[in-house]
Amino acid sequence: MRALIGGTVQKLWLPSAAVAVLQIRVPRRTALAVLDARLAIAAVADERPTSADSAPRSQATLRAALEGARLSSAGLERPLHGGQIAARLGFETLAGPRALIAGDGPALLLLGPAENGERIVWAAAGAGADRRPGAAYRQVREIELGESTPTPTPTEDAALLRAALAAEEAAGVAARRRELEKRLRARVQRMRRTLAAVEGDAARAAQARDDRRRAELLVPHQSRIPRGAREARVPDWLDLDERVLAEVVRDEVEENLLLHAECLSSHDADQLIEDYRRLIKLTNPELVPYPDKDLVLSSGHLIRHAADVPVLLSAVASKPDWLLTHNTKHFTKAVAQHTSLRIATPAEFFRALSALFR
Repeated sequence: MRALIGGTVQKLWLPSAAVAVLQIRVPRRTALAVLDARLAIAAVADERPTSADSAPRSQATLRAALEGARLSSAGLERPLHGGQIAARLGFETLAGPRALIAGDGPALLLLGPAENGERIVWAAAGAGADRRPGAAYRQVREIELGESTPTPTPTEDAALLRAALAAEEAAGVAARRRELEKRLRARVQRMRRTLAAVEGDAARAAQARDDRRRAELLVPHQSRIPRGAREARVPDWLDLDERVLAEVVRDEVEENLLLHAECLSSHDADQLIEDYRRLIKLTNPELVPYPDKDLVLSSGHLIRHAADVPVLLSAVASKPDWLLTHNTKHFTKAVAQHTSLRIATPAEFFRALSALFR
């Protein structure tokens, strides 16, 4: 490391809170210096160790403090009253002298001068409560190489550095795996919430169609439903599976068809009768029998045309949703009010029906 003294820090990375990698430019070459707080080493490396996808937040602060600084010293130190050895790199910066420490605890520290020694100006995550920025740094003494322990050979240095880099590589892979698992779990949770929201919207959309259909059934009868009623029973005239045909209407239709057929050619008359029979077969209506004669005689006041009384009574008996007729001269609004029937022409019926699908 002392061979790099005088070099300039070009870049800095924090693979973790315990490891820093500095790219230092010296004459005619660029070198990488690695500091490991757990191993208390500072050494030159051949390559930068793999780091987690997201660097510690404090990396930007340390970069701002040291990038562009000049390396002024490199050595080892130990507390005055005994303790673990730490590696120290000294720098000259625009803000004054700074020292990067690896070994005083599990995290890196950056020191600055103070009135009675040095103070901590930056600490990586996990440094501990007594090593926060602003706290005083312990008093130490420099250790000469070879003091207390044998000086490691270059081969031993390289093996120690490789072991440190391998450990950091494994820690970086594990950190990336944990981060990836965390992101995947968060994404799965978001997808589950999205799916639940979509299913809820789909259920509400289906319910909305049913609610609209019920509302459309209520609209024609809203004047008859008491205010504040919790429920109301109304005929579902959208259910076209129920078809009703009064015998009195059937006989009148058949009589008019035969009269009309007399005006046609034999082929057209036969075709007209066949079409009518096919219509009755396909629709298969429920037949409403003729009303009682006495009831017909006593109900003449309901409609002014006596021939229409059986038709009107058949309609009252079958309780249809609509009574369709072109005879609005006799089947008037007054008749509808007295019998509670909904009377309309076929055109009026189809206009009301088409309005539901707009």
